[in-house]
Amino acid sequence: MKNHIQISFSILLIFILLLVTHFAQSQIIVTQVTEMSQKPAGVGLFYTLPRTSVEIKIKIKKTEHIKGPYAYYAEELMGLTDFVTKDFNQFEVISADIETKAIPDPDRIFFVQLTDRSSKDPILSKFSFTKSGIILGMNINPEINRNNTAFFSDQNSDIYPELFSQNKSGKIRQKIDTIVRIVTTDTNVYKRLYYKTVFEVVANKEKAKKVVEDINKIRDNRNSLLSGYQEIAYDPQTLKYMIEELDKLTNEYISLFRGVKVESYEEYTFTVVPPKDDPTYSTPLCKFSAESGVQSIESGKGKNIVLNFLTEGDANLVTAFKSGSTNALSGGLYYGIPERAKVSINYYGQEIKSSFLLINQFGTTNQLSKKVEQVVFDPITGIATEVIY
Repeated sequence: MKNHIQISFSILLIFILLLVTHFAQSQIIVTQVTEMSQKPAGVGLFYTLPRTSVEIKIKIKKTEHIKGPYAYYAEELMGLTDFVTKDFNQFEVISADIETKAIPDPDRIFFVQLTDRSSKDPILSKFSFTKSGIILGMNINPEINRNNTAFFSDQNSDIYPELFSQNKSGKIRQKIDTIVRIVTTDTNVYKRLYYKTVFEVVANKEKAKKVVEDINKIRDNRNSLLSGYQEIAYDPQTLKYMIEELDKLTNEYISLFRGVKVESYEEYTFTVVPPKDDPTYSTPLCKFSAESGVQSIESGKGKNIVLNFLTEGDANLVTAFKSGSTNALSGGLYYGIPERAKVSINYYGQEIKSSFLLINQFGTTNQLSKKVEQVVFDPITGIATEVIY
């Protein structure tokens, strides 16, 4: 009797499992949403698969060459031959990075129609999504960041040092002349002094000579310290600090003739969403030249920095296989299979940077079986990473 009860219980359990499986398989109807799609008859929800957005960051080094105020006398008074004769800028590409992020694909939106069920039926399907509507899975509890956070670029602020801090300010100086006037009266002759204040323009060459004199004095003081002329036993660290400060002051004075170079860095971020089914897609990002830096595509300065895509063609095998087969069990959730592509940044025919990346748009879309009870999707590529029948 006991064995008979156990067998009956086992049969009843199997029947219940089959019944639940039947409900799970028939509970949803998935339809791809297009302009030609008919309005669904029942209630349901929408989800999307991700498409790939490519983020390109290009870092530029900018070198500003600034002419010194006494550059005209650099060779005559200082004997310099390597000095800045005019203000100009130089630009150089020092690095480039290529990254991807997932965004909703408007060409792969799907509607999941939920069939009617009574209030006594158990909840058989639970769907998980990102905040942007990209599907994460069915009947799972994913530990996945649901936020879709876009990349951003830092704007670097150029902080200039105090250029030419030793420059004698102003081109005008005050001059006081003493005028002696002979005054004669009936009984006396005497001198009366008058003071006349005028302002006159000081010639650059005169100021330049004064700077040269200051440089020579600093060098004399430096030599005195090194030779021990002061007969003071300075601590070695103190002496080192004094010498360094004198050298720094000397270089600041010399920069009035030689000019200065100021280096800064600029970062530019470009976003490209490659179109669907274009395995050799290419697009210009900007124009660039060593003289003018990064310019817009419409600018007449510089040459194009170009982003190129070249797929490996693996998705074609899936497409060909799928077109030659029929599967009566399909009808479940849609998933994606991305295509691997070489993404490269080129300038003047030279490759600056390249990476092999998965591009969803170049891949294909497939449909799971109706028998699938649990599935986990990768939120970046849309591929089914875990499937349970």
